[in-house]
Amino acid sequence: RFDAMVFLNESEVVQGNYTGTPDAGRDPPVPVDSLRFRDAVFASLALPAPFFPPRNSLGAPTMSFRLPPRALGLFQRNPKSRRRFSDPSRVHALLAELCRAAAPPSTPYAFVELAFHEMDFEEQVRRVAAVGVGVGIHGANLVNAVFMPPFAALVEVFPFRYVRAYYVGGSNAGLRYSGMESSSGPDLRCNMKEVSCRLKYREQKIVLSDDDFRILESRVVDAISYVEGLWQAPSGNIPVVRDGLIYKRPTVA
Repeated sequence: RFDAMVFLNESEVVQGNYTGTPDAGRDPPVPVDSLRFRDAVFASLALPAPFFPPRNSLGAPTMSFRLPPRALGLFQRNPKSRRRFSDPSRVHALLAELCRAAAPPSTPYAFVELAFHEMDFEEQVRRVAAVGVGVGIHGANLVNAVFMPPFAALVEVFPFRYVRAYYVGGSNAGLRYSGMESSSGPDLRCNMKEVSCRLKYREQKIVLSDDDFRILESRVVDAISYVEGLWQAPSGNIPVVRDGLIYKRPTVA
């Protein structure tokens, strides 16, 4: 079952363990409608199409996407939200260190914090389009993942005892997806079959244990490695072919 899904198409939707790496060993399909949606928003904001030149190529049997940027963005939640990391400085330090470790010899791997509550819509879209790996806590702050480049990677962190599939694939926008759930938190002693109980767990702080930090590191390293693998393409871009309502990378014989 899915809580929500946008950009529906006839392709198979990966189901199962959303706190794992359901996209492992595969490239995410990129719905044509997700590209048209991005393009319409970029055009309305007078922003250039950053992923797929030229604009009139959308819908063609074959085309090429630009490579996701070598940048990691931490999708921040509003400071007034109760659902935030209990130790944000450790999370920031880990992500910054992983960016330093991933940096190719001649190209720094950027680490940026995306505080959407401080930005207007145009800046949110522009800044999100400039990251190739996104990391964030489950919530509406991840809606902006639809503006990340096709074949970028998203890592979602769920609160203790609250996992929902709203943002798989960046809301089905063609992103490589992985997730993890905080392994510890307060026992609220309520009935998990009741929506009110689940919402109480959703609004708790995200407490990450040492084991959780190791899992987060593994998820982010996998995401960075996937994007770096795309950069090894000799053509310097990502060739794709249309298959019905999606684009996908061609199968190599």
